[in-house]
Amino acid sequence: MNAVDQPPVIDGALSESCWQRAPDFKDFFQLATDQPAAAQTEAWVCRDDAWLYFALKCHDPDVGSIR
Repeated sequence: MNAVDQPPVIDGALSESCWQRAPDFKDFFQLATDQPAAAQTEAWVCRDDAWLYFALKCHDPDVGSIR
């Protein structure tokens, strides 16, 4: 896991160097069917001495239906 000296700014942007160096997780599957998720998600994680930081980019084809 990527240890950072400076925590990321929580602003929704993923342009900071900590996110560029963080390991990425993708290719998620549906638990019920073991098929690839219909709408994919990308995730990154990094940490400092006190906290874990997660960033998610959710690709949803119907953003208007999100509540």
